[in-house]
Amino acid sequence: MKADMVIKNYGYNIKYKEIDTNDVIIKCKHPKVYKVSFNNDNNHISVDRYIISQMDLLKDSINNLNHKMIVNYDNIDITVYTSKENIETLKENQNNLEQNN
Repeated sequence: MKADMVIKNYGYNIKYKEIDTNDVIIKCKHPKVYKVSFNNDNNHISVDRYIISQMDLLKDSINNLNHKMIVNYDNIDITVYTSKENIETLKENQNNLEQNN
């Protein structure tokens, strides 16, 4: 991992899990109506989401209402697996990015 790497947070739930590697592994859990992609722009990782189909979203919403369920489609959980040192660096870089914007 490069020292300036940062994961841009657009209101997503980001959790960090310590594992015994210097690699950075990012996993994303999201509603099935989205397609999610990871983009690396000069060591700034962003997570972008796209609605696969407006019709599928509408059908899913109607189905949820018929079953009296409330679903938060904005709920995207990101889990980052890496070493303790990398986690500290990523969190520090995220704080620096937020303070500079």
